[in-house]
Amino acid sequence: MESPSNPLLRVVDIAKICGLAREAGAISVVDNTFLSPALQNPLALGADLVLHSCTKYLNGHSDVVAGVVIAKDPTTVTELAWWANNIGVTGSAFDSYLLLRGLRTLSHGWKWRSEMPWRSLSI
Repeated sequence: MESPSNPLLRVVDIAKICGLAREAGAISVVDNTFLSPALQNPLALGADLVLHSCTKYLNGHSDVVAGVVIAKDPTTVTELAWWANNIGVTGSAFDSYLLLRGLRTLSHGWKWRSEMPWRSLSI
């Protein structure tokens, strides 16, 4: 699931849907690209897996094409790492450096984005 969704900005109750998935024996996956970890933590809401497109907000400079999968269960983390390494879908060291550079300013960027509309209104 994706909440809020892109492009319609539909919001769903992540905790409720994750609970329903768990009751049905399914895993829950949340695409958190739109809000990023700066504004929403789907793992805390019960998600099993969280996806992020690092190319957008996480990187912040549009110079890396990357994505991440974050898992709550350590066994799943180990399995995903094995597959990523064997298939070859891991980023280069330089891509990782560029992504870390963007992560350092992530919270500042969100603060600026959330304050900017209010500043525009007061002009």
